[in-house]
Formats: sequence, C-alpha cells, structure tokens
Amino acid sequence: MTLPLVDVDLQHIFSPGQAYVALSRAVSLQGLRVRNYKRGCIHAHPEAGAFNRSLGKVHAAAMRENKTLQQAEAEGGEKALLDAAERKESAV
Repeated sequence: MTLPLVDVDLQHIFSPGQAYVALSRAVSLQGLRVRNYKRGCIHAHPEAGAFNRSLGKVHAAAMRENKTLQQAEAEGGEKALLDAAERKESAV
C-alpha cells in the first residue's frame, strides 16, 4: 500500500526493517514527513545485510570475469561464478 501523505515518527522503532516499511509507503518525498530521526535508529535485519554483502561479492566476481550478472546466472548462477573467480585468484 502506498500513500500520498505519510508522517513517520522514528522515535520508537523496535524492529529491523520497520522504518523501511513505514518510509516506503510514501509515493514522493514531498508527501513524506520524518520526525525524531536519530543516527542509528534505522537498521536492517542481519539476514538482509548478509544478503546485500553476498550480492556485492557476486557483482565483484562478475566484474573480474567480465560478465554481467545475467550472463553469470545463465551459466550456472552465483555459486558457479564465485567458484570460477576463486579458482582464478588462487591460480595467480
């Protein structure tokens, strides 16, 4: 569900991802009001952070192999790409 006007109070955020869900309801910055933001009040679930880091590794491996992520997926997915990049690095 999206809303044209959203007023988000971040003072009592208690769950990872909660702020993201609330903020993502706004359809524009003009319709978004954020109150009580303090550094560190917004945090991601640890599994989301791990997934994001794994995407970075896959992207870096694709770049080393000079392939797009779509090509890598067609050729066996991220595990195959990471394995190939690891073999290449260990051969150097």
